[in-house]
Amino acid sequence: MKGLVITTENKMQVREFGEPAYETIGKAVGGWIEVVHPKGLPDPFCMVVNEEGLLHGLPLNLFGCILYDTVRHGNPIVGNIVILKEGFTTPGERDFIGLDEDDVEGKATNDPRAFGKQPVWKRMLSVLMGPGMNFLLPLVVLVLYFWIGGVTGTEALVADVEQGGPAYTAGLQAGDIILDVNGTAPNPENASQSLTELINASQGDAMVLGIRRDGERTEITLTPFYDTETGRYRMGIHVSAAASGEMLPVSFGEAVRDSWNVCVNAATIIGQALRDMVTTGAGLNEVGGVVGTVAAVSEQVNTYGFAAFINALVVISINLGIMNLLPIPGLDGARFLFLLVEAIRRKPLPQKKEAIVNLIGMALLFGLMILLVFKDVWTLMGH
Repeated sequence: MKGLVITTENKMQVREFGEPAYETIGKAVGGWIEVVHPKGLPDPFCMVVNEEGLLHGLPLNLFGCILYDTVRHGNPIVGNIVILKEGFTTPGERDFIGLDEDDVEGKATNDPRAFGKQPVWKRMLSVLMGPGMNFLLPLVVLVLYFWIGGVTGTEALVADVEQGGPAYTAGLQAGDIILDVNGTAPNPENASQSLTELINASQGDAMVLGIRRDGERTEITLTPFYDTETGRYRMGIHVSAAASGEMLPVSFGEAVRDSWNVCVNAATIIGQALRDMVTTGAGLNEVGGVVGTVAAVSEQVNTYGFAAFINALVVISINLGIMNLLPIPGLDGARFLFLLVEAIRRKPLPQKKEAIVNLIGMALLFGLMILLVFKDVWTLMGH
């Protein structure tokens, strides 16, 4: 049979569909098929769409929305569509994919594998699979990156020196790198934590610190004091971890551990940034779109190399996962919320109302994306 394929880019092509029809047509629309009989099409034509198009966030199909009269019905048509001269038969018979003739809107299907036929908990799990992949991808990439290439070693950088403390009296300065304590170097995998343990292990005895200042090694002797508030020995400095530039080999288990910690830290930072943005408006001026993100990532990769690309991939993927879980209409978070309400009520929400909410949400999201693109271009032009 022949059909007219209309893509989301408004391109049209007459195509021959072989048997089995549901498979060949399914490839054209990109998934499980659903038949609708819009009033914009005369008998005996029908329109085939992707049944899970909204779930997968496919782009709007302008011709499909016009034919279906989305403005009035509220149900957006997304993804590629196929127009076929095959929809209507005599009463009681079935059309080419097995829909009853009285199913004029194509909402019912006899296929037990269809999304709408699944228990609500399975549909909820399916909705969460998209954001879940956003979290799984960076974890897998980091594990492979650390396992094959190793992790970046760290050095104990003196970030601040407390006035009046042993370190201040001995002449330690901010910016110094502590190389060793009594000849023992801090563990490069976590230099700052290792240095704290070395100092505490001195039990108040005098220590000789090997430090690097302005590229030269020197030694400083001091005696730590016991801090009753923390219950450990200190020398009055604040230490941070600085990248040493050395790549350290790690086992697969260590790669998994380090990758998990990086992903958790990234998700925590992004979550805190979103919270501050909503509660105080902090960071709103720094929000960018696709153009700004590509420009920033390109600059980082040119400066710091492949490691910057991996870091950007992790942050962007986790950020997409978190954003997609927000209960904003048109996103998976809202779809999950609708299914949760369905599970509590033990009956689904009205499809037209849900579709209208999703359509409004998608329109707002598209509008925001366009505004951010203009903002990025304006910024890159130096304004």
